[in-house]
Amino acid sequence: MRYLISDNADSLIHVSSGQLLNQKNFVHQRRNLDTFVIIICIKGVLYIAQDDRRYVLTENQFLILFSGHEHYGYRECVSLAQRPPVFRRSPKE
Repeated sequence: MRYLISDNADSLIHVSSGQLLNQKNFVHQRRNLDTFVIIICIKGVLYIAQDDRRYVLTENQFLILFSGHEHYGYRECVSLAQRPPVFRRSPKE
């Protein structure tokens, strides 16, 4: 199991949040973000991988996607997923 321990020495900046209702034949795009993302599956199934490790998210499960790691869908799905607020550390001055 991967885990994250961090301090609060730097301020956090809100980047994004929202809900995504995936229609039939949806496959999550391949990308590598500079933020950490929490995906909560509210309904249906979401097939997503990070660094070639595959996950199947079902209702009421969540996954933390790590900053700087590639993630992508590996199978078509229909789901309702929620992304709670995503934050980024503010740049040091």
